Amino acid sequence: MTDVRWEIVQPGLRIDGDDVVWAIRNTSDEEDAPAGLALGTVSIWRRQEANSVIDSTPYTNEITLDRDVAAGTAHPMSYPLTWQGQESGAYTVLVTHHDDLTADLLYRKTEWEVVIDNW
Repeated sequence: MTDVRWEIVQPGLRIDGDDVVWAIRNTSDEEDAPAGLALGTVSIWRRQEANSVIDSTPYTNEITLDRDVAAGTAHPMSYPLTWQGQESGAYTVLVTHHDDLTADLLYRKTEWEVVIDNW
């Protein structure tokens, strides 16, 4: 079991096309993180707007490293914000890395694009 610790590199979560992107840095002084290491989860759920009735059950998947990450170095991450049949609306994405490191982003999915939702 690895004891690698992580931090989310600023500016944190961003939108790039239909993906949420961010970078994590292995803050260990000596321990490398191996490919396949479990990093936590990404959860996406629809937020209620006005008096609309929606299903806000989170869609959650595990995330893992796709390559080795040396101690003290950063690694780019991404995850799709859209899926086939997804309705337009307001959503939240929550990235939860192990060791209680989290970040979230509010976004709006329209018929044509995904944008940050600054409500």
